[in-house]
Amino acid sequence: MSFFINLTNVEAAAGRSLYNMSYNLVMPFEGNFYGGNWVQWFDKNWGIVFYMVGAYMAVVFGLQAWMETRPAFDLRKQLFVWNVILAVFSLYGGIRSLQELIYVYTNFGVYSTYCLCGLRVRFRHKQHHKDT
Repeated sequence: MSFFINLTNVEAAAGRSLYNMSYNLVMPFEGNFYGGNWVQWFDKNWGIVFYMVGAYMAVVFGLQAWMETRPAFDLRKQLFVWNVILAVFSLYGGIRSLQELIYVYTNFGVYSTYCLCGLRVRFRHKQHHKDT
């Protein structure tokens, strides 16, 4: 079943720019990453998602039931650290998305930032995943 590969351009998923642009900010872990292998793996093993969702729901509802009779944990410090990590990750994602948006906008215009025919979800898709 090649459902996901048909929906996703493997070269785009691999982090290769469709515009041959060079990024100003590239982290060391990005240089060796090829996302096409992951797209192909998930295309072949898409059914695993249902088991993962089931396990996640069992853990969430199981822990919720277990904690009903126990005192609440004081997680203020841990949640503060978690929120700082999310903020840093979101800032980095925003900077990476902004680089591509500025490049596409300055070289191809406003229409190309949202309506590129070759890959219709390029920027908005990234922005959506960065924001959610």
